[in-house]
Amino acid sequence: MVYMTKSIDVKLLFRLLIKRWYMFIVIAAVSLLSAVLITRDVQPDMYVARTSISSIVEGSTQDSLNGFKLLLNYSSLIGSGKIAAKAADMLPEELGLNASRIQGMVSANFNTESSFLYVQASDRNPQITLSVSNAVADAFVAEISNITGDDTIKIYDRATSAVKIYDGLSTQRQTRVMAPVASMFVLLVAIVLWALFSDKVKSVGEIERDCEIAIFGVIPPQKKRMVKKTSSS
Repeated sequence: MVYMTKSIDVKLLFRLLIKRWYMFIVIAAVSLLSAVLITRDVQPDMYVARTSISSIVEGSTQDSLNGFKLLLNYSSLIGSGKIAAKAADMLPEELGLNASRIQGMVSANFNTESSFLYVQASDRNPQITLSVSNAVADAFVAEISNITGDDTIKIYDRATSAVKIYDGLSTQRQTRVMAPVASMFVLLVAIVLWALFSDKVKSVGEIERDCEIAIFGVIPPQKKRMVKKTSSS
């Protein structure tokens, strides 16, 4: 028994891809239409603003160390309802922000290397992110002072600008471009795998190469003869 090793004839594969060109057009069109339907509503942009809180006291290592411990121990209060309520009271009423919404907007990140506590607020409105980030930081500093009687914790750097972290229009365009490209790539891989693992003999050269035999000729397929029926008189 002769076992045939699988390999790809590049020229044959290229001809196969050219022969299936219509499949690429169809799948690209279908995937593009699907992407357009899915992304017909552009998602709003998202912004983030960050305010930093420090415990560094110039000229006093011990006070700075104590402040560092306070920041580390009380950093979890940033996302509490009490801090959010205090921040809501500090903000203008026309913003229409309540404590629950502020809680959903805010997160905290403590950097042990710099000893900074970063308060971040994210929202679709860049001005709201600035206002909330600074208000929550102010509320946190005031609350720590009330709890501990220590005024070591202070605002180090207020948020002055909001950074766009999500671009809705750009994401929509990328999705609509990548969907057809990805689908055509999947089809290409499928055709290559089929050409590699299919048991169908694709060329005479494949038989000669894999079976290590020489073929001197190939009987062409016979065409069906059309027999014309004659009517008897």
